[in-house]
Amino acid sequence: MTNSSLLQRWTIFNKPAPLMAFFKVFLYWIVVELILLGSGFLASLFPLPISRYGFGLFGCLGSTLITLWFIRKDNQSFQSMGFQYQSGTIPRFLLGFFLGLLVMPVVIAIVLLTEPVQLISVDTANMELFIVSAISLIPMVFAEEVVFRLYSLKTLQPYFGIWTTQLIIAFVFGLYHLLYGWSIVDAMVGTSLWSLVFGLSAVLSRGIAVSTGIHFAVNIGQILVGKKQSLWTLKPIHSATTDWEKHVHSTASLIGYGIVVLWIIVLVVLILKKKRLKEIA
Repeated sequence: MTNSSLLQRWTIFNKPAPLMAFFKVFLYWIVVELILLGSGFLASLFPLPISRYGFGLFGCLGSTLITLWFIRKDNQSFQSMGFQYQSGTIPRFLLGFFLGLLVMPVVIAIVLLTEPVQLISVDTANMELFIVSAISLIPMVFAEEVVFRLYSLKTLQPYFGIWTTQLIIAFVFGLYHLLYGWSIVDAMVGTSLWSLVFGLSAVLSRGIAVSTGIHFAVNIGQILVGKKQSLWTLKPIHSATTDWEKHVHSTASLIGYGIVVLWIIVLVVLILKKKRLKEIA
């Protein structure tokens, strides 16, 4: 096949019908996943803590480069896709980080007020491991936002609209976490709901700085409290059964989901209120 034929075939993707747009993004997701799998393999060749940094760095670099390649093949500019640094990028990121950081304290405060529990430090907590985990989150969070809230969102939204695009990406974002060993509930409910927060924030702010800040802060909150190897955990004031402890953690999860749903509603209202649907649909 000649180069001109290949170019002509790729040109079909430049102005695709909705199905072709989805097919292109689906292909993009597969390539990104292969890159991440390769990154995980490369990182495993190094000892800890280098392997933790390696996975994030290799994955971020590979995902970013393939995204730039797809943008070029689409005959789009990086600026039109929102892939650029601006004077307001850092302030927007910090705004998102502040908003995301508020979620965990609110959840914990509600649980402390409604259940006979206390927040205590974990005896086996490892501050060095926490710092390593926090730093390694930065490139992976950025890569996920580039993949899901930049290229995928910008490519699908013109053909499927804001709301359908958000649901598609939220579903795939949940599947993506399911592949990495998350439980069905955490991946397909929790992660998918958060995807809507990230995605709608990206739509509202016209970029991924705010959504990246929220995403990073939420992940930090999860490794601070509740996840394995966290620094703090919720414990009953009096002795309790394992089932009761599971009940407390389930309650915290439900409260968290409720807060996320309220956040989603606020974002939807803000988008509708500003009457930007025609402008950004």
